[in-house]
Amino acid sequence: MGIRRCRQQRIRSVAVREVNLEKHLAMLWQVFEGVLDQMQSAGTVTQAKVFSKLADEMSSRTTPVFDHVVVDEAQDISVSQLRFLAATAGDRPNGLFFAGDLGQRIFQTPFSWKSVGVDVRGRSRNLSVNYRTSHQIRMQADRLLGPEVADVDGNVENRKGTVSVFNGPAPAVQGYKSEDVEIVAVGDWVKLRRSEGVLPNEIAIFVRSQEQIDRAVAACEHAEAAFTVLDEKVATAPNTVSISNMHLAKGLEFRLSLSWHATTTCYRFKSVLNLSLTTLTWRRFTTPNDISFTWLALGPGTNC
Repeated sequence: MGIRRCRQQRIRSVAVREVNLEKHLAMLWQVFEGVLDQMQSAGTVTQAKVFSKLADEMSSRTTPVFDHVVVDEAQDISVSQLRFLAATAGDRPNGLFFAGDLGQRIFQTPFSWKSVGVDVRGRSRNLSVNYRTSHQIRMQADRLLGPEVADVDGNVENRKGTVSVFNGPAPAVQGYKSEDVEIVAVGDWVKLRRSEGVLPNEIAIFVRSQEQIDRAVAACEHAEAAFTVLDEKVATAPNTVSISNMHLAKGLEFRLSLSWHATTTCYRFKSVLNLSLTTLTWRRFTTPNDISFTWLALGPGTNC
């Protein structure tokens, strides 16, 4: 009887969740319909709609616009963008070439590429030589993710066996008991680095989200250092410390960087922190006395 009662309770629980989900979806669709009506009145369309229309156009063409398409940062491609690419060159041998890192997927919710018409199963391989990140920083970043990362279609990315071609100082990790103590410590760190001859524009402070930008600003003010808060244009300024959230770290290069408020309580943020650790600079300087390293300021435990 106990097993039967437990099963009945579970069925009722699932039914309640499904009803609640349907109610939430109905509410969301009302919002979406209102937005779409406003966009139609204004004569505007979403980027997804643009790519969907282009995909339909490409499918109806008798001659291809492109013979081959190379896509970088493929882990963040959207459904409509992939449909467009599949319609553009997906039906030709080696028409599409993708390069990406599932461990740095931060902008796109996972979905099945195969369902959109792109099947890379059995046709992909992992690159294992890292030319940009020092051995020490790569080892620190690898601790954030498991040895394997898989996509929705079952493609597995094995992260074992990766090597770096150069060494550097190990990342420093430091925790603090309060936000005020953090701000002073980070400000002192910036001040110390500047006294060692590091230029302000060679320093970056990355926080988890926009909510922590103010504390990075306070730290620079404590250090009496000019600063620039980066936006989506990611335009750095000369002779100023760059402040940004970690989502904008992709492709940036700095001599020194600090990742602040680095909590790893959810997978999505682990990917963001992995990105901020591995894709900033870690440029290898040739001057013997040059330093290039990252510094993590771990504050009180918080949830994503």
